[in-house]
Amino acid sequence: MDLTISKLPILAEFTTMASWRLREAVKETLISNSNGEFDEGTHIIQTFGVIKEDINLPKSGSFKKGDRPTATVWSANPRYDLLTEGTYAVVEMLQGKHWVPVYDDDDFSLFFKWNVDTGSLYGTATIEGEIPRDANSGVHRLRHFGSAKETKDSPNTCFTGASSGFAVS
Repeated sequence: MDLTISKLPILAEFTTMASWRLREAVKETLISNSNGEFDEGTHIIQTFGVIKEDINLPKSGSFKKGDRPTATVWSANPRYDLLTEGTYAVVEMLQGKHWVPVYDDDDFSLFFKWNVDTGSLYGTATIEGEIPRDANSGVHRLRHFGSAKETKDSPNTCFTGASSGFAVS
């Protein structure tokens, strides 16, 4: 059976349990039809840019200046594209109906960390934004920009992923 993981339609709209079931079904299909190429150690990753761990809101419901909201996104290795004319991470603020960048990874208040997921060729990008003392109150979110390759010689495919919005008071 000719089955390529990167071309499987895995939708981000699924609930956590539904996406887990889908990944498990894909994994079982790969294992049973692969003649040993895939085994129980195989990891099925959702599309890059999908949130792995979203913002964990404080009990008060909003973040205060000095707090550090964090989100983790499935991501490819940042070495695929150094984004010399761009950025890996931004904090955006909702203004009307539009998200406007207010901080990026050039600012000391925003941290971008990439980690390889052990046992696979994929990784995660963790974006942590310390809310500066002079930050405007309102609704914010964390966004990641990256690019991936299907093979070593294939062109880059750009992707983005964003956390849920969170209030800053």
